[in-house]
Amino acid sequence: MNNILNFEKQSKEKKLNKDNNSLKLMKKMQSVMTIRLREEDIKILKEISSKEKIDKSAAVRELIGLGKVYFAISKYRDGKISIGKAAEIASISISEMIDILSKLGIKSKLEIIDYLEGAY
Repeated sequence: MNNILNFEKQSKEKKLNKDNNSLKLMKKMQSVMTIRLREEDIKILKEISSKEKIDKSAAVRELIGLGKVYFAISKYRDGKISIGKAAEIASISISEMIDILSKLGIKSKLEIIDYLEGAY
């Protein structure tokens, strides 16, 4: 019986923590934006939200986050932006950006002199 009560208590605590985290996230998001999407994009969005068990707004935010990373990588690969700017656009640290670029086999555009100057 105690195990059941402990499980119920833990479940309630997890739900409260999840609700609190959702409230904190909602407070951070202060802007609302309306966009027009093609039917096939809406269909894919519904599929993603269903499979990931998240609401459509969360799915859109996730896709935007992934799009920011892709955009930053693409611009960096094409030599249009620095690695620092790419990290800024992707909202990640430079070291995280370096790791992602390395995993994707994208060579660094840093020259040895740039690296050495940055060390001092």
